[in-house]
Amino acid sequence: MQAAATEEAAAATALSSPSGAVPATFTTVDGRNNDDEDDDAQIPVDMEPAYTPQDEQRDLASLTIADMVKVQSDLTGITLGMFDLRVDQMAAEAEATAASANSMSEALYLLDFELAKLPAAQTEVYRRALKDYPHLVTDERRMQFLECEEFDAALAARRLAKHWKLRMELFGSDRCFLPMTMAGAMKGEVEKVVERRIEQILPVTDTAGRAILYEDA
Repeated sequence: MQAAATEEAAAATALSSPSGAVPATFTTVDGRNNDDEDDDAQIPVDMEPAYTPQDEQRDLASLTIADMVKVQSDLTGITLGMFDLRVDQMAAEAEATAASANSMSEALYLLDFELAKLPAAQTEVYRRALKDYPHLVTDERRMQFLECEEFDAALAARRLAKHWKLRMELFGSDRCFLPMTMAGAMKGEVEKVVERRIEQILPVTDTAGRAILYEDA
């Protein structure tokens, strides 16, 4: 009778399952049922997502100055206040610098355009300096000619060409492209002035006892 009751219970369980199969509930070796939640399951270390130094550098590079200040404030719990204002000022200065660089590039472009319009004879020395001695014809030095002529590119071009032509006339090809210093292009000029005795201090003084500098013009 007991065996018959067991068989009837098993049949009733099978009929209650949608597929007619007995639920696959079993006991594991360590004594737990297979339908128990495995809260201790872990992802293998080699399969866990890794945050590499390259990822960190990429994230840092994407931050603005303001973002970096906010991150620092969050980490330290310190409200930077005035420094935040300084950051805004730095951002404004950076924008102004970029605008200035664009204006400088445009001004130099106009200067080159006006130089190209001048006769070749006027710009010959300048072109030689630009080609063979570029350290003497930097953008900063060319900007000085533009500033002198209040950014009139045509006037600045004529002044720049005349400057180099006059240097060649005064110092010759051997010293024209030397720096305008006493050890460069003007080396020996002081000795020449002294030898010519153009200026001399007279052996007498004026009525107030001051020395008299005599110049033979």
